[in-house]
Amino acid sequence: MSSKDGLLPGFFCWVDAAVTDPTASHKFFSELFGWGRRVRPTEQALAYNIMTLHGEHVAGICHVEPEGPSQWMSYLLVDDLGEAERRAQKLGAEILRSNEEIKGFGHMSVLEDPTGAIFALWETARGGEPGIPFGPNSVGWTELITTDLEKATRFYQQLTGWDYYDTRFGDLEYRVFSLHSQEVCGMKTGENRSYWMVHFAVEDCDLAFRRGVELGGSELLAPFDLPDIGRCAVLADPSGGPFGIVQYPTGSAG
Repeated sequence: MSSKDGLLPGFFCWVDAAVTDPTASHKFFSELFGWGRRVRPTEQALAYNIMTLHGEHVAGICHVEPEGPSQWMSYLLVDDLGEAERRAQKLGAEILRSNEEIKGFGHMSVLEDPTGAIFALWETARGGEPGIPFGPNSVGWTELITTDLEKATRFYQQLTGWDYYDTRFGDLEYRVFSLHSQEVCGMKTGENRSYWMVHFAVEDCDLAFRRGVELGGSELLAPFDLPDIGRCAVLADPSGGPFGIVQYPTGSAG
């Protein structure tokens, strides 16, 4: 898990997808984004698959039982997992999986925030450098769609120390969070449920969208222009997990 500049606690450092059909997802994302694949043996029967881009770890894919939801999960880097867990619980989060060791990489916990969104905390192993590559076909943005924007804001601010400002993109009211003067993620209000959405940067949104549908993905939101940001769309992979794609203006950093 390496990155261009390294990351500090309070930034997202990893993403993975829990899917009902890992084989189909491997093929889909490899053909859509040009990812390679490495398999990490686990104690369970099914392995954890690390997807790669230009030789760097870019995302993970693992198996979820058919009755479970296919979804992407974002990992928030912390310097002390136990302390972060305790603070999150005091702030109203539920611990779903606590302090699991991923040998050679670090420790993780999976939580549900007070609005119902699932995310992970990650403490990297000593000497490790967490993170993911930057640029096309890697993570370009992370956002929370939440049923209670103010409750989510209070929780994550107190957990991480994020600052925020409110803005508009056309008709969309949006909240942008930052840490150490660097943007971390965004939040917006949704009606049905709360969840974290991963957006992958692409060079051509329309082309990637058409290609994703051709490869067996489902259209959730057709390409559209977001003022001052770029061109965006939302798809579901063959297992049903939603993800976004975003084409930033030439020369813009995602």
